[in-house]
This record gives sequence, C-alpha cells and structure tokens, in this order.
Amino acid sequence: IAESGKALKQAPDDLEALELRGAAYYRLADHAMAKTHWQQALRSDPEHPGCKAGYKTLRSLTKKDAAGDKAAAAGDHAAAVDHWAAAADVDATHGVFRGQARMKMASSYL
Repeated sequence: IAESGKALKQAPDDLEALELRGAAYYRLADHAMAKTHWQQALRSDPEHPGCKAGYKTLRSLTKKDAAGDKAAAAGDHAAAVDHWAAAADVDATHGVFRGQARMKMASSYL
C-alpha cells in the first residue's frame, strides 16, 4: 500500500497504482478504500479491466453483506445467514471477508 501511495503522489491518475492499491485494500477488507481507488481509476478509464472487475465484485459482495445486516436487524436471522453466505461466495479467495461473514453467521445463530 505504501509503495502505491508513493507512486500516486508522483502521478495521481496512475491507473496501475490505483488498481494495485484498490486490490490491496480489498484484500484487507477495507472495502471503502478499495472502492475509492477503483472509482478514481474508472473516472479516468471506465473500461479499465482490472478496476472494473474489482469494483463489480466489491459492489456485489457489499450489496449482499448489507442485505444480511438489514435482515439481521429485522430479526430474520435465516435470511441474514443466507445473504452473508452469498456474500462470502462472491469471492472464495477473500479470506478476511469470508472470516468476517462467518462470524456474522455464527453470531446470528446465538
């Protein structure tokens, strides 16, 4: 993250650095920062394949996660678990988020 930050200080619209930094934040489950970097890149190049794919995946994951949170808040724990499981399945390689989703599912069963 630090190295891509240095690159972005030199060239704020460096698409490769924005993609890399977005991906790093995504892997850390800092989805707001990932979204910010990918959106910045997509403003310069709306068809950038890496940023477009990352942003699309993130949008799907966060939509399902939010639906789970909403269902849990409404007391519909079965639906919440289904939404969180679907969110975790969006990206099987996203270990940090999958762990967070499993914790939400486990908490919902309590």
